Amino acid sequence: MSPKRDLPQVEPYSIQKLVELLSLNTKSIDAIVQSKSHIGYFQEYFHQLDAKTIVVEPDYVDRYYMEDFAGYYSRCFDNYDRLCCRLHFFDEEFGEDDFRKFILGTVPKITQKPFDECYLGFVVTKPLPVTVIGRTCLRHYDTKNTSRQYPIVRQYPVHLFGQELLLKTLAFQEQDCAVGACATSALWSLFQGTGMIFQHEIPSPFAITKMAGSVIADASLRLMPNNGLTPRQIAGAIRGVGLEANAVNLFQPSFHEFLLTSNTYSYLMAKIPVILGVILVDLSGGTPKIIGKHAVTVTGFRLDNGPTTCRVMQTGFSLRASRINKIYVHDDQVGPFARMVLGNHLILPFQNRQEQFPSLSTSWPGRAGVVGNVVAVPDVLIIPLYHKIRISFEKIIACPIHFNELLSNAIAAKVLKISAPIEWDIYLTKVTDFKQRIRANFELPEEERSELLLTSMPLYMWTASIYSGDKLLLELLFDATDVDFRSSFLRAVSHDPQFVSFLGPVCARIYANIQNERQFAPITKIIRYFADRI
Repeated sequence: MSPKRDLPQVEPYSIQKLVELLSLNTKSIDAIVQSKSHIGYFQEYFHQLDAKTIVVEPDYVDRYYMEDFAGYYSRCFDNYDRLCCRLHFFDEEFGEDDFRKFILGTVPKITQKPFDECYLGFVVTKPLPVTVIGRTCLRHYDTKNTSRQYPIVRQYPVHLFGQELLLKTLAFQEQDCAVGACATSALWSLFQGTGMIFQHEIPSPFAITKMAGSVIADASLRLMPNNGLTPRQIAGAIRGVGLEANAVNLFQPSFHEFLLTSNTYSYLMAKIPVILGVILVDLSGGTPKIIGKHAVTVTGFRLDNGPTTCRVMQTGFSLRASRINKIYVHDDQVGPFARMVLGNHLILPFQNRQEQFPSLSTSWPGRAGVVGNVVAVPDVLIIPLYHKIRISFEKIIACPIHFNELLSNAIAAKVLKISAPIEWDIYLTKVTDFKQRIRANFELPEEERSELLLTSMPLYMWTASIYSGDKLLLELLFDATDVDFRSSFLRAVSHDPQFVSFLGPVCARIYANIQNERQFAPITKIIRYFADRI
């Protein structure tokens, strides 16, 4: 640890100063800190955030490190410290004297903007020799005038020498091989999000690894230090906090980006983060070389402006989620909100043959040390769910696909008239979020708004919205807590009465000619709903 000095310690920001503070306030050295891939990422990240000042808060008690310390480090022969240091970052310049006066209340302000608006977040430094980057909460990239979205960020209160600051983000920390692995760090960030929406305790990395260890992958392997977790162990840790895990296999020849983008979008829109397991492939030598598996927490995405027709079931079904061209992840070996771009397909071995698989860019250095030479092939998506959410995206998507075929036929027959091609927007939503949106939508007739707001609905619903260009026509609601997706349709919300007036007779004619209701399963209930409203 660094020698004591008078408080407060305020330093002008530079990447060199950050490296110095990371080594001075830990058991590490400059060479080790400088070699971390995080440093290159932080350099670019803080440049984008326009960091100008660092405030050092020594002797900081971090709850998660303390639990790891009590469970592991306190029992080591080496004398590890139980206290951390916290580095705070601001986008305005000020010095130690001015900051001291501000803390003491002798001056009302030291920055042009309100002090909390200048705050970029903090990095906790752990008193360890290698894995020094602890709990990190940093402001994400600006979303104004961009198509970036970070649906799962939460509010973190920060207390700095008596000053309360608020920060909207999602916590991150570096992998600590002693008490966990990359999947442990991914789970820890995941639980930062699910802990708020599902109201469960957020365990430390040490506790997460112990929960995962209840599912034995190989009896010959030690639990700690840990070299990695299997998907079954990740699911075991998720069950350990009272949630259920839904796994989507992505490493299959029939896989298209649709499986990744649609599932990611539909759950993140419900503020539920997901874990993405990938296969890392190094392209440095020209020939793809698999270097291992890795897990990250997906925290956001970016949508293209133009529509994309997804290739699901070889149809022309157009889904808004298919516009995703980038995802943002907490990668414990890189940093928070790291960008991964959907890229080219790779030829990889699969069951004694060669198959094509899509890839994502990473910020990992390749064999030559060059960032950009390592790509990630999606392997598995693991989604933590409240136990009452029983119907998954893979099941509910069947209803919109079949209903879209009905609409396409009616449009081709010129029975339905629309000004632009149809695009679907499908995602999971909590009933409170849905009703808040309805309450704010004064374009809906007051009678319909009243009915929607006063009617009892399930806690979680799937909403499938139909757009023609930018115009919302219709919204179909499904009960996500039902046991069978074929009976889960609840009702529709009409946003374009003219469209619904054309749709009603179409459904009435189809329903009148149905000889066997299985013929139009799983949308018979939807057809009957519109037919009954003529």
